[in-house]
Amino acid sequence: MSDPNSSSADSYLFGPFCLTPVHRSLAAHGNRVALNDRSFDALLCLLERAGEVVPVKDLLARVWPNASVDESNLRVCMSALRKALRVDTTGADYIQNVVGRGYCFVGRVAHPRGRSASADRQHSAGMVGRASLVALVRADLQERRLVSLVGPGGIGKTTLARAVVQMADPGLPVHFVDLASLDAPSLLPSALVAEFRLPILHANPMAALLAHLRTQKVLIVLDSCERLTEALGPLVEKILHATFEVRILATSREPLRAEVERVHRLPPLEVPSAESKLTSSAMLSYSAVQLFVERAGAVDGSFAFSDSNAASVGAICRRLDGIPLALELAAARIEHFGVAGVEARLTDRFGLLTRGKRTALRRHQTLRATLDWSYETLPPEEQKLLIAVAIFNGRFTLDDASAISVRDASGCFDLHGTLERLLEKSLLSAGSGSGSAGSTYLLLDTTRAYCREKLQLSGNYAECARSHAALCRACLEQARVDLGSLSRSDWLNRYAAAIVEIRAALEWAFGGNGDVEMGAGITIASAPLWHQLAMLAEYRTWLARALDVTDAVLQARQALQLTLELGHALMHSGGILQHRDCAAVFETALELAEQTGDRADILRALWGAFVDRMYCGDYRRGLQFAERYGESHSVAGPSEVAHSCLMALAFHYNGEHAQVGAHVDRVLAARVSERRSVLHSNFQIDQRVLMLALRARTEWMQGNSVAALHLADACIEEALEVGHGISTGYALAVTASIALWAGDLRAARRYIDLLGETARASSLPNSGFWRLCLDTALGLRTGDVAEGPEVLGALLANPMCGPLHIDVLGTLDRRLVSPLAIARAENGFAGASTPEILRLHGENILLRASPGGMADAEASFRLAIACARTQTALAWEVRASLSLARLLIAQRRGAEAGELLGQLCGRGDAIGDNTDLAEIHRLMNSVPS
Repeated sequence: MSDPNSSSADSYLFGPFCLTPVHRSLAAHGNRVALNDRSFDALLCLLERAGEVVPVKDLLARVWPNASVDESNLRVCMSALRKALRVDTTGADYIQNVVGRGYCFVGRVAHPRGRSASADRQHSAGMVGRASLVALVRADLQERRLVSLVGPGGIGKTTLARAVVQMADPGLPVHFVDLASLDAPSLLPSALVAEFRLPILHANPMAALLAHLRTQKVLIVLDSCERLTEALGPLVEKILHATFEVRILATSREPLRAEVERVHRLPPLEVPSAESKLTSSAMLSYSAVQLFVERAGAVDGSFAFSDSNAASVGAICRRLDGIPLALELAAARIEHFGVAGVEARLTDRFGLLTRGKRTALRRHQTLRATLDWSYETLPPEEQKLLIAVAIFNGRFTLDDASAISVRDASGCFDLHGTLERLLEKSLLSAGSGSGSAGSTYLLLDTTRAYCREKLQLSGNYAECARSHAALCRACLEQARVDLGSLSRSDWLNRYAAAIVEIRAALEWAFGGNGDVEMGAGITIASAPLWHQLAMLAEYRTWLARALDVTDAVLQARQALQLTLELGHALMHSGGILQHRDCAAVFETALELAEQTGDRADILRALWGAFVDRMYCGDYRRGLQFAERYGESHSVAGPSEVAHSCLMALAFHYNGEHAQVGAHVDRVLAARVSERRSVLHSNFQIDQRVLMLALRARTEWMQGNSVAALHLADACIEEALEVGHGISTGYALAVTASIALWAGDLRAARRYIDLLGETARASSLPNSGFWRLCLDTALGLRTGDVAEGPEVLGALLANPMCGPLHIDVLGTLDRRLVSPLAIARAENGFAGASTPEILRLHGENILLRASPGGMADAEASFRLAIACARTQTALAWEVRASLSLARLLIAQRRGAEAGELLGQLCGRGDAIGDNTDLAEIHRLMNSVPS
């Protein structure tokens, strides 16, 4: 019978869980967790030895005490155990698999009446996020005789080494040797001899040390080896060759490069991404956040981690790269500045992070001292290269470093070797490049900030910044070339990360000591990148800045190119007020283009002016620009494809649907490179997606509703595959309107929701407003939006609302027909929307039941029919004819109604909408004989 006072009667507490061995129960948040007997025994075994790697054989013996089973049974058991522990919503992973050795419980464990010995050792070590690594290093030391913990300053190497020592076999003697104060390699043997308190009786202390250690079973911890690695490697090898039971654990910023050395590179603690919007409880699953919160609470008893400050804590952890020392120093300042204050002051992180523990080593009491310790040990060529590459804001390649590095007068410089040595010393981190980029290197943000200060003081900053800007410009020129041959996803994989370098280059170029002409060139060349990333609001600010600061020094062609780019950015990211600015911008661009006489510039200016006029509902003027474009280009190929694209859009929106098909076919039949060169030419939308959407819209208006809906689905599928925000936004706005016209409310809901997601993800205000318009129309249909003049009034008052929106709104629902839409339709300005606006206007007249209303409604219906026939818009013609027939029947004008409906019946094969056909036959049957 169990003794209730024994430790086995205690409960183990971890996370939200409580495991009680005497009752064989596991509960989470007070609720029992279902766990089979074998999973319970496995968990109990791991908890009893928390922080240790429990060998597979020990677990098998504990869980299956009287049977011989295969290891696969244990894997199944562990899988069931992990599944049961998933009720912890923080995502904590309590059990780590140490491959080839066993399993380790890595969570914090407590007892109500006291901690277990292993848990206490783990807690006293002050480790957060390193439990599995501690267990792995302990396991390695049982099999290997030399293990090195390697990483940059402040990453926690010494703390980890102490944690390993605290959890070592209590009977194993440990000697901790701090080498930080040693400058001369010749002092190493004496320092080791002094640690073992050996008398130095002759001139060779190394011989005395080896003689003493030959029969010893001991663990030697060599801390802070980085200044002595060249001498330590051979010395350690001598010790290991001369002894049998000596094991060495070393901490260093670079490996010792000795025989049998097992190197563990310590990564930073885990940090939440900038994109993640997590609650405070979910954020605690990140080890950097855990450490910061724990240390902040210890310094300031009033500190409380909550959803209100979680975003700031996450930002602090990211900006400090998850480096434990930096996080502890930052947490120490919470008492004075609060979380938001610490975050705001991180621009001066070296001034802020200065108050370390009084008991800490001097090099760990400030962030600057930690980095000074590493920098001062470097030879001059490594120092020079390290501060030069601080000009980069992200990953860089060997070729990148070559373009900006400052060489000595002789020009002799082993660049690759120097980079690799900095990598070995943990001052750079490495990753794999994509495609032809090869290996890439990265400075941690904190190291970069330190080195950039050094670069400013070195006198070489201007030279490095200019080289960096030139490198950015060359990269962007290659990106423009590759845009015609790579898929969008491959192109973005290769170039998207360059945006951080572009920003930095522009900031330098337009700064007080920069190069304005270089900045203008980068601003122009970077257009495809900003458009493909759908970051047009930011691009506008750079364009405006370029035009502001370069007005006096710009060449005419640069001024033209910047003006064109500004027009396109305004067009895709602004409201109707900014579209008015667009018209002026494109007029200016066209004047400048005609002055230069460059045909390509004229075409680009005409393209921009065309698109602007279409957005603003001036379809006739848009057609004129499209025709001028055709007159201005003289060769087949991309320009001809561009012309066909413009003509298809202009004809469709002007209601000349019969002219659309041939131009759409020409664009869709063009080679991919020709279509992409159109995209390259500045109209930042995928031409195939654009034409598929246009064809679906045209098919619907011409009465082919089934074909239109199929095309709409195909268009969206292709748009989502392309993944370009502006293209996808246009396609979804078009297809959602088709679904609403066709009465397919389920499809409309799907398209509108996707449109909202696209607008948010790509920061596209125009797409966001289209979503609002379409969602309002759908809500009126379903009853989710209450009727009232304020509904339409709110849309019309939106700064994004322009004539194109007003025209389309007037076709979606009779309650969205505005006086301006009616005026545009009656005066011939509403283009393809005209017939349906007139029809719905007539329906509204009938509902008002005003004197003379029937005659006015009839006139509106007849005008709609005539307009639809001129446009070959059979769908609009059928609907206007049905509205007129209902009115005629209500007026007892059956003969006229019958004649009208008979004409529609005769065209039944051409009418693809089954709902409209059914309504025609219903009305025919209701006409008095």
